[in-house]
Amino acid sequence: MVPTEFALTRSYIFLVSTLASLFVFGCSRDEPAPDCYQRLPSGECFVPDPDMGGGPLLLGCGSFPVAAVDASFVHNLDISGGSGDYQIAVTGLPQGLSVSSGGQIAGKPTEAGDFQITVDVTDVVTLESQTEDCELLTVEDALAFDPLSGPKGCVEITGASVDLRDSLTGGTGAPISCTRPQGGDPGGTCPNRSGNGVTPSGLEWDPDSCSASGTVTESAVGTWVWMIQVQQSGAEIYVPLCASKEADPSPEHDIDVLANGGNDYLIPAQFFYDPSQPLEFGPGNNGPEFEVYGADCSGGQCNGFGYSYTATCSPFCGGGEALPDGIGTCAQTFNTNPSGILDNGMGIVGFFHNLFATTEVSLEAWSDVTQPRINWTKRPWVASFDFDYCTGTTADQCTMGGTVIDVQTELHYAVVAWPQQSAP
Repeated sequence: MVPTEFALTRSYIFLVSTLASLFVFGCSRDEPAPDCYQRLPSGECFVPDPDMGGGPLLLGCGSFPVAAVDASFVHNLDISGGSGDYQIAVTGLPQGLSVSSGGQIAGKPTEAGDFQITVDVTDVVTLESQTEDCELLTVEDALAFDPLSGPKGCVEITGASVDLRDSLTGGTGAPISCTRPQGGDPGGTCPNRSGNGVTPSGLEWDPDSCSASGTVTESAVGTWVWMIQVQQSGAEIYVPLCASKEADPSPEHDIDVLANGGNDYLIPAQFFYDPSQPLEFGPGNNGPEFEVYGADCSGGQCNGFGYSYTATCSPFCGGGEALPDGIGTCAQTFNTNPSGILDNGMGIVGFFHNLFATTEVSLEAWSDVTQPRINWTKRPWVASFDFDYCTGTTADQCTMGGTVIDVQTELHYAVVAWPQQSAP
């Protein structure tokens, strides 16, 4: 067994030897010492930052996550070693993405396709460099709903639960959240300024599963359309849901709505507009024509008729709102003229009326004065109209003081508007 005093002496001598080596064998020598990682071009000795792990400069692209147009994208390149002070250049990125000084690629792509990405990294201290061609970065199409994918231009609810996500295309494949938006004008002059439509009674909505179910229990007939806000990976779109109620087997009236190339009153109007121009839906002969036929028009039963309507607030002027730049107020611009009797050559069979609506300013300008501000240049919206109808032997039988006093049929009719750049 070695005496304790002798062991201590040996330890002391070892420590001295180690310290001496640090002073004698530093990087000021002509040749790098064992602890001098690299000689810089200036002749100085480079000792790497211990937090960076030292060693040679290493570069890896890693595996890119799924990307989609308008969706948030974040990916960190694998860069290590050297001084930790890097100059990074990335070529081939799609529009909307850029790389930071720390090697993070981020942004929202604005174009779909396959992109060959090349990364060049230079250590600004050691001047080492690495280049790597990454795997292809695939950017999918934006999350979208095609308004022309079905006859009604909406996700239709007919009783059983329907998941609106099944009607979407594109996107990143990440989880989707769905919200039925509320809101409107805080001033109360137009509480549904958001153009989010009307949900009928009898429907249930489950935001967790993005699904709706049920049947319409309203007294009116027609198709109700309302918007759902859908979000995925930072992208946001609005998707129209709808539900219909047909007339009873023995209705007071048969109704045809001549629009969209058909005559079905259950088909909402589809309206594609240029956001840079004033809104103009259905003026002249271009708008929908409503034809109301009496169940029994014999004996002059349809000589008189009456109808009235109300409209939900939307980007169409609701009446009285201030216009941009203080140039006045926006007057209500709904009109159902012309209207008149329907005669098939053998007698009066009913009556008709038209519908058009306008806004005096462009949607780009109108978004600046609505509260809350919503970018109407990118999202669809709904304007809904509720009609009361009556036919009789005389007009007095149906109306008094501009009010329909014998409402025989109620019709709910929706107009769904899409900015042109969102149309397929």
